[in-house]
Amino acid sequence: MVKHPVHLESAFSKDGWEPHPFVKGLERKTMLSRERDGADITVYCFRGAGEKIGDVPFHMHETADEFTYVLRGSGKFEIEGQRALELRSGSVVCVPKGMRHRALDTTDDLTTLNIYSPAIA
Repeated sequence: MVKHPVHLESAFSKDGWEPHPFVKGLERKTMLSRERDGADITVYCFRGAGEKIGDVPFHMHETADEFTYVLRGSGKFEIEGQRALELRSGSVVCVPKGMRHRALDTTDDLTTLNIYSPAIA
């Protein structure tokens, strides 16, 4: 039974975007969350805000695995201690909880769908 459908076309609409909490030039749209939808996962869409996107610094999610699907654009993705991976439209990256990771050298049109399981705040 599908409790919370996520429609990807809404990722490209103009409504519901907010500045990323710590990356200049990046916007975030909440597609699904525990707080708003009672969901067991969190789904965000990230996109360039029309200016140069800053590098995402190393960070980690202590309680959730992260799955990133690149819808548009390109860049590099690095998990600490491993070589950087080239990202492009169609790429998928899975980061287990507790692993430090970052994105860098992204194109200004980068758009990703990020799923966190279990849900994050």
